Amino acid sequence: MATKERQGSSTLDILKQNLTLRPQDVAQILLERATGKTTQRIATLKRGESMHVVTPEAISVQLWLSGDFEPEVTGTLEAVLQKDMVVWNIGSHIGTRVVQADAMVGRAGNILAFEPTPRTKQILDLNAARRISQIQTFSYAMGDKTDTTAFRDYGWLASGLNTAAQTSRFQPKAWKREPKYEEIAILMMTVDDLIGSTWLNGPDVLVVDAEGFELQIFEGAQTTLAIFKPIIVFETGDLGESNTKGCIQYLSGLGYRFFEYQNGLLKLHTIKDNYPEPGNLVAIHPLAQRGIPSRTY
Repeated sequence: MATKERQGSSTLDILKQNLTLRPQDVAQILLERATGKTTQRIATLKRGESMHVVTPEAISVQLWLSGDFEPEVTGTLEAVLQKDMVVWNIGSHIGTRVVQADAMVGRAGNILAFEPTPRTKQILDLNAARRISQIQTFSYAMGDKTDTTAFRDYGWLASGLNTAAQTSRFQPKAWKREPKYEEIAILMMTVDDLIGSTWLNGPDVLVVDAEGFELQIFEGAQTTLAIFKPIIVFETGDLGESNTKGCIQYLSGLGYRFFEYQNGLLKLHTIKDNYPEPGNLVAIHPLAQRGIPSRTY
């Protein structure tokens, strides 16, 4: 659930940039797209980490060719994560943020990764294995109820659009038409129910990329947010059922303030009437249990 439709265009940009540098690799990607074939590969990220990817899926192509995906989110994680933190990553997809966070939180850190789509969960499990920190993966979707529910699976190529929402974050300028999807039955849980029924550690940082289902996740985490006051990194953009203003209003009611990543710093965000373009915000509570990140202004 980690990608956004706008990354269809940025993936195309990366393919164009590598036409001269890696022409054979670009040709392989284009052939895979034309034939419907997928290939599991190893990508080396810019910080030196290695991870499994599946081309021609959009995030995988970017990781394989450029070593990064959404650099502003990578920078945000570098700004907020500290050694020994507990990180919950809801909407882990193949595990990009899990792999990146692993070295940042270190050997005593703990990462909980949630990904309900079976094919992407398999790659997530491969990427979570033999890391530095303590990583647990779960096949739940997180939301505002605990029950079996329908979930949209868009297949490998558009797997980043997978969502529990009734509409996707499909963006016409990146996709000619909304990809076909299959509805699968998955188990959804609320964050509050999961913590209340297990011995899992509460989050210091909550990273949420749920393709328009963010507000429902926050609503199902009300007690957890009130008690642990985690730093929250969440996806924005009013596409499909996504309700960025609703997320901001809900979290504001719990005492959170909002920041955006710019040039290596987290700067105070000016709240807008609407959010037409995909992006990310950081919500920080003044009483965050691990303190305010040092690069916050």
